[in-house]
Amino acid sequence: MIKYTIVCPNCGETKTFEKERPSSYERKFCSQSCGTKHQMSDPKARQRQSKVAKKLWEDPKFCANNRAERIKYTIVCPNCDETKTFEKHGPNDYEKKFCNRSCANSYTNKEQWANPVFREKMDKIHKSLEYKQKQSTNITKLWEDPIYRNKLEGEKIEYTIICPNCDKECTFERTPGNVVKKFCCQNCANSYTSKKRWEDPEFRQSAIISMIEKWAEPEHRQKMIDAANSPERIEKLRAVLGPYWADSEANSQKMKALWTTPEYQQAWARGQNLKPTKPELKMFYLLNANKYRYVYIGDGGLWIGGKNPDFIWPERRLIVECFGAYWHNEDEIEPRTKHFANYDFETLIIWDYELDDTEQLLIRLEEFH
Repeated sequence: MIKYTIVCPNCGETKTFEKERPSSYERKFCSQSCGTKHQMSDPKARQRQSKVAKKLWEDPKFCANNRAERIKYTIVCPNCDETKTFEKHGPNDYEKKFCNRSCANSYTNKEQWANPVFREKMDKIHKSLEYKQKQSTNITKLWEDPIYRNKLEGEKIEYTIICPNCDKECTFERTPGNVVKKFCCQNCANSYTSKKRWEDPEFRQSAIISMIEKWAEPEHRQKMIDAANSPERIEKLRAVLGPYWADSEANSQKMKALWTTPEYQQAWARGQNLKPTKPELKMFYLLNANKYRYVYIGDGGLWIGGKNPDFIWPERRLIVECFGAYWHNEDEIEPRTKHFANYDFETLIIWDYELDDTEQLLIRLEEFH
């Protein structure tokens, strides 16, 4: 690498560069724009450019393209949702869709980040040691530049914003070189972006499918369980919870006692805003269509010994539970039925995949009743 210092003849700034093989042009000017401006200030250079332009205009194809009628068109930019009208000779595909280049780039980036494969790839790159070292080197070089440092260390300007996520009014100070903040904190920025993405049905569906596929992998499941039970996480919880963690057994007994009270159970259910799942809705319509007088209480409407069943027929003391194969396993059936049997309730467990075969399911319901 060759380290060299130049005084740009166009802007008069002194700059230091470090490049492998700097050209004679790079050894003279600090940037491409400075080089072009300096060359065009020479009358001979302007004459040469004029001759080139004349030759171009003598070409009939060039004349036809540049003397074509201007097209007036209106677009609604898919990135910023603004309606704008333009008048141009021959707008290309991107100009007919977006209001400017920055909106086109922003929209493309959003589409890329909506792809789970691309997101996972970029996460790996950002967490790699090589990337962090490269970022550290670039930041160090920036701070070595006195012009950049003066921009950041200049006089601070005070400004006020209203966070679009939490509606909180915040006041910040910034130097002229810094970007104006839109959110009060990074958590609000992430939350706002996530909410906007989640409003898109395609993104929501792809995210749900990706999450289900990941949790179906035994390696990923084990990785998440290990992370939850890791010593580092437990130490963090101890530091946050403090005295509560020190007396965890006593607090556990208090929570168990709370769960036996109807007031706490109902308050918890209201806070969770529980709603019936698709299999539970299908089960509910099937029961009512065949004159089984069950009531849906899976939203926390009734608790039996600290457990909340899905459907209950109080007069006949019968319970029907709808289990999702993804969330439950066969080991849960016996403890669940025994628990409700202690309160004189008979229990029938229906799996979500059984709802596809209505005839067989009706036979099971008849046998149960």
